[in-house]
Amino acid sequence: MFADIIEQIMQSPLLSAAALIIIFTFLFFLLKKLIKVALAFAAVVVLGFGVLAYTSDDPVQDIKDFIDDPGDRIEKIKDKTKEMTDDFNDSVLKSKLKKEAKDLLDMQDDASKKLRDKMADYDEVKDRVKEDAKRQKTRNELSKSGEKLR
Repeated sequence: MFADIIEQIMQSPLLSAAALIIIFTFLFFLLKKLIKVALAFAAVVVLGFGVLAYTSDDPVQDIKDFIDDPGDRIEKIKDKTKEMTDDFNDSVLKSKLKKEAKDLLDMQDDASKKLRDKMADYDEVKDRVKEDAKRQKTRNELSKSGEKLR
């Protein structure tokens, strides 16, 4: 069945030309996509080397070191990542501690204010009690002096 279709295409010059056009068009678009991918890959590689050359004193030695012993480089990256993570965690912890300390100070200020208000009420009551005691003493003295007069 498939062999019959190929036989018909080969015998007809019009179908052969159409098949060749389709095949060349497919190959053209396939190569076009591959070229785009290759260009993108080349751009990434060139950018990588550009960054390496810009940030390093000796980029050739850095590349050789990375190729020869990537494990050492990976360990350095792990150490630096751990250090950065620890620093981040410390800063987060410090900010949380600062917030907690601020909250505690606010609570202490509120408690002090309430205590001052209570003390003012206490002082007022204490003054009233003293006044009442003086009045009572005065009454007692008056009643004693009134008894003496009788």
